Amino acid sequence: MPAKQTKQQITAVLTRHRRRNRDQKAAALQAALREPRLSTAAPVAAYGPAAVAHARLLLALNEQTDVRGRAGKGASSRAPGR
Repeated sequence: MPAKQTKQQITAVLTRHRRRNRDQKAAALQAALREPRLSTAAPVAAYGPAAVAHARLLLALNEQTDVRGRAGKGASSRAPGR
């Protein structure tokens, strides 16, 4: 139901579906439909910095892996002590 439903329209739907206490329910539904909705801007705005931080972490881990890989190229491929 769009937020512009009148109380009479909501009551008609409740009557059609045989609901009790139609006037109270219609008033509650109308009030709920007219309340401001949550904005998606806040979660989207918070996602950007988190994604950047994760990307930087992955880049740092890749650099560390590359450095360790280069340091171990001269060593034998067998485990120590064998």
